[in-house]
Amino acid sequence: MRPEPVVILTYHKVQNHPELGGTWLTVGAFRRQMEVVRGLPVLHLTDYLDTLGRGGDAGRGVVLTFDDGYESVYTGAWLVLRELRLPATVFLVTGYMGRANDWDQPLARGAFRHLSWSQAREMAADGLIRFGSHGVTHRDLTALGDAELERELCESRAAITEGLGRAPEAFSYPFGRFDARVVAALREAGYTYGVAVTAKPGWSRRNPLAVARTGMYVTDGVNALKVRLGLRSPGRYWAEDLNNRIINRFTLLTASLQRGRRSGCGSKKP
Repeated sequence: MRPEPVVILTYHKVQNHPELGGTWLTVGAFRRQMEVVRGLPVLHLTDYLDTLGRGGDAGRGVVLTFDDGYESVYTGAWLVLRELRLPATVFLVTGYMGRANDWDQPLARGAFRHLSWSQAREMAADGLIRFGSHGVTHRDLTALGDAELERELCESRAAITEGLGRAPEAFSYPFGRFDARVVAALREAGYTYGVAVTAKPGWSRRNPLAVARTGMYVTDGVNALKVRLGLRSPGRYWAEDLNNRIINRFTLLTASLQRGRRSGCGSKKP
């Protein structure tokens, strides 16, 4: 087992405020990782996938993505990305722009704000940062009826188009959950690409609507990053990949708790 020539990395929060969840890095840790990343070509997600779609060879490189569109991407990550001129794609939960993440199960972690539209516009201004959709309410799409699924896909795409002046080409599946019905609906909604955090059995890493990514978490340091990028210790890659898959499985707990909360108590619509 070895990494792809171009590795798509996924981050969530970049902050100096500790929490019990694992989907965060300190600003200093993120900077150290970006100093490693800048040694390789760093590509925009859709540029890389466009190249693959044309049958081209993108060579070796890295793609940077951020799920959930947290405000800490603006306050923590963007400063580093702008200084080092590293392009990235941020996936927005459009129903929670400028609001706390009460869609998530807190698990003693506290609440975290999402980007506002004004912050997203500021980040998008010079083209270094692009935006995709992560749905309206960050729900497990496989658990939704057809009408709710259509709303999550279409309303989020329309909101980004209106808010940022550019229709998103890519969608990140909340909790990494998708199936054949969700993929068909994604295509019908006008998206070109769909991305998850890990590959699903039977889905190709080069399927444009089931693109695999590698998650980066608080437990991952520079050495783990180098292994995942193929820069050191190739014999350890399988262990890093397994660790990543195990951590990602915990997101399913949040999805399950979210479904239980909605079915038991109803939900507030943003």
